[in-house]
Amino acid sequence: MKDECNSKVIREFVGLRAKMYSIKLDTEVKKRAKGVQKSILKKEIAHQDFINSAVSEKTSYRHMMRNFRTENHDIFTIVQNKTSPLS
Repeated sequence: MKDECNSKVIREFVGLRAKMYSIKLDTEVKKRAKGVQKSILKKEIAHQDFINSAVSEKTSYRHMMRNFRTENHDIFTIVQNKTSPLS
């Protein structure tokens, strides 16, 4: 079994589905959400958003993500306006 919190005390845990959870420790919050960029997760999604999604099922969040894509060795930037899977 893996110790993801380095023996720190877990104060609160919110698990919405597989690979989507938020752990509140004494000094920090660890958030994971598959399909959401780490910068969006760090800046725009809070631990309270996970709690709100667990309590009410009608909560949905939309975020604008910029990605690099390549097609036939041509690199371009795309903008995706995604509904984050917290709903």
